[in-house]
Amino acid sequence: MSTRSLAFLLTLTLICNDAVAATKRCERSALVQGPCIEVSGMLKWWHNWPPFLRIESDSIIYGIWPPEHENAPEMIRDIRPLSTRGTYLLCPLNKVATLPYDQRSIELYCIERATIKERETKLGRKVVWSRLRTPMVLY
Repeated sequence: MSTRSLAFLLTLTLICNDAVAATKRCERSALVQGPCIEVSGMLKWWHNWPPFLRIESDSIIYGIWPPEHENAPEMIRDIRPLSTRGTYLLCPLNKVATLPYDQRSIELYCIERATIKERETKLGRKVVWSRLRTPMVLY
């Protein structure tokens, strides 16, 4: 393969990688239906009924969607099933989920950014909350 062909292939790969990264961003998605909001609360994984990833803030529950790839920063997916506490920038998808055991519906969002201040960790069989020295900002 010539140097010119290799350079072209490398450039094409970088452009494709940038395009894929841009489509993974929540705020730029065509599915977002309105301005994003900032919410402070606890992000929890649920096992029985979707949405499987939810943020609880005061008495409001925000569902994170879509479930196929849990539209959340990779670090949050990596610590599953443990929870985090912090501030989350959520973008509305203008969809709701209903649960058979609750009268309220859960509005669905995607996570554009998360600022994690605390996270659950396992100490043997025990799960405890650990405060981070410096908040982690995830995109």
